[in-house]
Amino acid sequence: PPPLLRSQQVISSYCPDGLLREIRERVAEAWFAYAPSAAALQWMARRNPIPGDPYEVVASSSASVRISKALVKPAYALLAHRRTKRLVITIRGTNSFEDVIVD
Repeated sequence: PPPLLRSQQVISSYCPDGLLREIRERVAEAWFAYAPSAAALQWMARRNPIPGDPYEVVASSSASVRISKALVKPAYALLAHRRTKRLVITIRGTNSFEDVIVD
């Protein structure tokens, strides 16, 4: 077979199970700031990281808010997980045309 081109080489194909679990949890947490409403955020928080072991919503804003002509407060969510003593802060990125202009 022909030799691999440099761009086709694989550095590593192994990923430890612990790292995969960690990534799965973080992906779910990253979506908290994209919840379209407080009710949707609460629904998501109750199911993550494990159903029956939920996050508690401490504070949130499901919409960007224009503070002044040049300043927009992005949507965010602040959640707490009592058992693991973890605090999660998520800030929404681009989600609308206005967000594109702000970003």
